[in-house]
Amino acid sequence: MTATAASPPPTQAATAALAVLRDGGRASTVAARRPVRMKLDAGTYDGLSIELPGPAVLAETWAAPFLAASFDVFGNGAALLTRPAGSDAAPEPAPLTALVDALRDGLAALPERRDAGRPYNDLRLFVTVAEPSTVTSYLADVVRRVRSAAPRWSPPKADKPRRLKPVGERVADHRARTKAREDESSRAWLRGLFEDDADYGYGPGDRVPATRLYADASDGIGAWVEWFEDDAGDWAEEAEAEGLPESPRVPTSHTFYRAADDVLGPRRRVQGIRTYTIPEEPLNLTALDRAVIERAAEMIADDVRLRLAAPADTTPTADGRPDNVIPLRRTA
Repeated sequence: MTATAASPPPTQAATAALAVLRDGGRASTVAARRPVRMKLDAGTYDGLSIELPGPAVLAETWAAPFLAASFDVFGNGAALLTRPAGSDAAPEPAPLTALVDALRDGLAALPERRDAGRPYNDLRLFVTVAEPSTVTSYLADVVRRVRSAAPRWSPPKADKPRRLKPVGERVADHRARTKAREDESSRAWLRGLFEDDADYGYGPGDRVPATRLYADASDGIGAWVEWFEDDAGDWAEEAEAEGLPESPRVPTSHTFYRAADDVLGPRRRVQGIRTYTIPEEPLNLTALDRAVIERAAEMIADDVRLRLAAPADTTPTADGRPDNVIPLRRTA
C-alpha cells in the first residue's frame, strides 16, 4: 500500500503507536506484557529509574512493523526466518544478533517527540547508555516475541509423483472400459436393424435364433473394428456422422445378449432354441434415438406428399401407355 497522509508508512505508524504508550502500562498476568523497570548505572544517569514496555508489547507495537518494512518475517520452530520484503525466495534463518542490532539501531534513531510518553523516551535513552549486555538481553526477548507472533513458514508443496493404482484396480478399470465399448458397439449394431437399408434377411415380426443374431453382429462389428484399426481418422468421421461408437469392439456373447434383451426384448425359448422376435422399433430408445427416428419419418412423409402433389406425367411409353399407368399382371 502506498504511503499517504492518511496512511503513513509502517515505520511511521509504529513510531506513532510507540509514542502513545504511557508509563505504568496496563496490569497484566502475562509477564512479557508487564512494563520492565530498572535503574541505570551509567555515569550521568547512574541510579536513574526507567520504564520500558514489556517485550511482547514492544514486539507488536513497534518491532514487528519495523522489521516488516524491510523483511518478510516467518516463524519456524525456534528459528525466525526472513527474506527481502515482497520476495518469492525461500526465507532463511536470521541470526539473533543481527536482528537485535537492527532493533537497537532503530530505537536509537527514533526522533525526539514532545508528545511521546515515558516508555518512548526511556527506550531511546536505554539503548544509548545502558550496558550492551542488558540491552541485548531485553531486545533478544523482543525478537522472540516477534517470532512467536509471526506467521508459520510452510514450504511450497512439491508436486507429488503420480500414484499408480494397485494392479487390481487397474485391471478392474480396464475391464469396465472394455465392457462399455462392447456394450456401445452392440447397441449401435442392433439399432442398425431398424434402418431402411438394413438387409440381414429378417425384419420386424421375424423370430431369429439368438446365436445367429450374435454371429451376424460379430461379423458386422468386426468390419467396424477393421475399419477403425486401418484408418482411425476416417472412421471417426463416419462414427460422428452415423452415430457409431468411437472405438468399436466385438462383444462377448454375454455382453451382446444383455444389450439385445434391452433393445429387442427378452429372448424366448421356441422349440428348445432361444430366439429374439424383432420389434417394429427398439424397445429402449434414448431421447436422441427417438428424435432421429421421428425426423426421418417426417422427411419420408414430406417426400411422399411432394410426389403425390406433382402433376402426373402422361407421356406415352414405347408400348403406347402413359408413363404413370402400371400394367396389371394376369394371375392364374
